[in-house]
Amino acid sequence: MGSAEDTEARAVEHFQEQLLACLAEGVFGVDLEGRFTFLNPAACRLLGFAEEAEAIGGHAHALTHAFRADGGPYPAGDCPIQHVLQTGRALEAWEDLFWRQDGSALPVLVYAAPLRRGEGASATGAVVSFQDITERRAAERALREREAELAEAQALARLGSWVSDLRRNEIRWSREVYRIFGMERSQWGATHEAFMATVHAEDRPRVQAAIDAALQGAPYDVRHRIVRPDGSVRTVHERGSVTFDEEGRPERMIGTVQDVTEQRAQEQALHALQAVTGNPRRSLDRKLRELLELGREIFALDGGCLIHLTPRGHRLRQAAGRTLGPPGELLAPGSGPCPCTALQAADGPLGYHDLQAAPAGETPPGEVCRGSCLAMPIPVEGEAPEALLLFSSGAPRAPFSEFEREFLTLMGQWVSYELHRERQRHALERERNLFIGGPTVVFHWDSTPGWPIRHVSPNVAEVLGYRPERLLGYRYSELVHPADLPQLSREMAEQAERGDTRAEFTPYRLLSADRGYRWIYESTVIERGERGEIGSLHGYLIDITERVAMESQLRLLAATFRSSHAVFITDAEGAIQRVNPAFTQLTGYTDEEAIGHHPGELLHSGYQGWAFYQAMFEQLKEQGAWEGEIWDQRKDGAIIPLYMSVSVVRDQQGAIEHYVAVCHDISRQKQLEAELERQAFYDRLTEVSNRRHFESLLEQESQRAHRYGHALSLVFLDVDHFKALNDTYGHEIGDRVLVELVQLLQQRLRASDLVGRWGGEEFLVMLPETPAEQARQVAESLRAQVQEGLMPGAGAITISLGVAAYQPGEALKDFIKRADDALYSAKYSGRNCVVTAG
Repeated sequence: MGSAEDTEARAVEHFQEQLLACLAEGVFGVDLEGRFTFLNPAACRLLGFAEEAEAIGGHAHALTHAFRADGGPYPAGDCPIQHVLQTGRALEAWEDLFWRQDGSALPVLVYAAPLRRGEGASATGAVVSFQDITERRAAERALREREAELAEAQALARLGSWVSDLRRNEIRWSREVYRIFGMERSQWGATHEAFMATVHAEDRPRVQAAIDAALQGAPYDVRHRIVRPDGSVRTVHERGSVTFDEEGRPERMIGTVQDVTEQRAQEQALHALQAVTGNPRRSLDRKLRELLELGREIFALDGGCLIHLTPRGHRLRQAAGRTLGPPGELLAPGSGPCPCTALQAADGPLGYHDLQAAPAGETPPGEVCRGSCLAMPIPVEGEAPEALLLFSSGAPRAPFSEFEREFLTLMGQWVSYELHRERQRHALERERNLFIGGPTVVFHWDSTPGWPIRHVSPNVAEVLGYRPERLLGYRYSELVHPADLPQLSREMAEQAERGDTRAEFTPYRLLSADRGYRWIYESTVIERGERGEIGSLHGYLIDITERVAMESQLRLLAATFRSSHAVFITDAEGAIQRVNPAFTQLTGYTDEEAIGHHPGELLHSGYQGWAFYQAMFEQLKEQGAWEGEIWDQRKDGAIIPLYMSVSVVRDQQGAIEHYVAVCHDISRQKQLEAELERQAFYDRLTEVSNRRHFESLLEQESQRAHRYGHALSLVFLDVDHFKALNDTYGHEIGDRVLVELVQLLQQRLRASDLVGRWGGEEFLVMLPETPAEQARQVAESLRAQVQEGLMPGAGAITISLGVAAYQPGEALKDFIKRADDALYSAKYSGRNCVVTAG
């Protein structure tokens, strides 16, 4: 009987050994002292033992479990396996770290139970099973890394994602959505009602309408404002779509939300800049003040000012808010609170968002720039800065953005142009100034203060208009121009000190009877007493008013012909008689080529019609002067915009003798105006009309169609599977596809048709005087053309198109929505097709 039992026991033991050998997880046993009693092959392999005998009898904890993950000692008393040996009770599985014989760590999932000889017997040891969880931990770590990368990408793009369970009324947000909404998870109710509570009260009806439309199958695409818990307002752009169950009931809505607050603020800033700089009715000083106020708002700084830089001192031209002082105040360079010396050497915009943290020696001085500042040197003529555009605050702020620096650059370019234009205007005014000239008068004065008049020759009436007797006893100094009196008094004192008996003085002005002034050249005989003291003076005065005026005219004329402005003079019939070198440089015509020709023969560009020139000469005839912008043509055929001032020169009888024209090139101004318009009205990538501009043009065309009964159609299209294209080939290829698509569309459309980018991969095409059927044919032609072509880097693509015809009196948003709904139907119908709205 005993032999049978032994045989059965050996059979059971053999079965157990075979079972342990087949297991992929490691299993080993330990006695009550913690020594190995057996190890299956998987345990030997995982723990690094060459064979079981190498481990048998060794202390399991010392060989495989003696250190913690940080390398510190792991006391045997803290070991869960030791707890099983002590209590005789099994433990739930736990994660732990074993150490292989080569010293490498092995992350494991462990289970331990007591080992007994029979039911109810005391534990004789423990059996331990463990699994290698290295790959599981690596997968978990990779998952956490991918989640972190996704969160970082969403944060960089300010784009969060959300999922709404419509049946449970539960909404799940990504981490970035919480950041955009300024909330913690604990603050978020995770319901539709909680979301709507965050929407700005004025936008809630529009957002709810967009959600209701999405539940009916329309795409969810809405831009609205939200109010954060701290009261701040942000603008977001949401896109999403709804999935439906088999019975057509909405069950889930998934989408994205992007913070577009800064983008909207930038668009508004550019519009505001154009509004300030483009108003021709406002004075330059008012424009500068409004520009500085706008800069304070855009840059979030306390004050702004424009400073003229000169060797004698720096003067505030215009200021707004808390700044260095009132307009007109003189600031000595290098002293007081003036920051100019440190900032004017910058090459382009220079900003310090926290001057307290800036390196020593790099910060501008002054109380007004104590916290933060943003400045740009302004060249007017040449490269050296002649002005400084400065915005500052007494407190630090966030670092300046790239847009803020670009915006300051645009402001600086406009200020530079306007200051250059103002200087040219002043130069023109100086060049137009003219003066007068004439004969001789004898005066006799006392040397007492004021030089009382004792005698004057009778011809004073002809020169100055006074009767001689009226001047007797009158103080001569009161006749001298106040501005000239200090110089004359100083020269008189110098002559007295030297003991001269004859003196000549710098020409000065003398008051005439008609309250005007005549220029006088004075040669004086000084009568002295025995001790050399001055007794009286005899002055011989020559009226040189005409000579001074002539000299002034000659100097001005010479300066005019040496100036950087183009000047040409014609006779009364308009034939050119003289040009200066700047005219040749501007137009390309030498004086030999220009003289004798009419300006219209040489410079006429065809930009201005007969009515323009007729109005110009009517004004010249009535007012004697004209100025304004004109487009002329150079000798090489180039068309250039000019700012021209024309004056009439008449003879003594009032007949026209000459016309004098002064002009300069304003191409730079036109380029700046064009760039401002491009940024405000056109999409930066595709260069077609942006959404705002397209809506404005569509509104005008719909009004025209309504007024005259013309047909008008609208095509709404987008690129099929564009997200997949972006994900596969990258955003750079995606952008190239959009550019190529626009070019392809424009090649197939008429000059009167208009393409606009609605957003993302969506475009609108306006077809004036085009009925619905013809518009559908155009849309089909566009679809076929795109399908047949190949896009660089992406290959073949397709587009879906919706067509809508304008209905008289229809609101613009309804017109666009019908085209959008038709596009959605095209997408729903399988894409790559055209659907016409009913």
